Amino acid sequence: SRVLDIGSGSGVMGRELSARGFKDVYAVEVSDDARKATSDLYKKMAPSLGELNQEGPFNLVLLLDVIEHMTEPGDFLKTLP
Repeated sequence: SRVLDIGSGSGVMGRELSARGFKDVYAVEVSDDARKATSDLYKKMAPSLGELNQEGPFNLVLLLDVIEHMTEPGDFLKTLP
């Protein structure tokens, strides 16, 4: 399964997915420091969703601690690859 972890932060989900055998895991994380610290957990990381549009479609999209902070979450969900 192809997984997209949006707002991957410290990589908690990346580590868990890896431990469970997932290998096709991508991440969107705005923090340069977080991307550098966790890049080994993901097949590809980017600071914005637009940079991963060519990698989709994804079977699972994780929006943990992200979607509740958006002003228009429905509009955002429509843009996912």
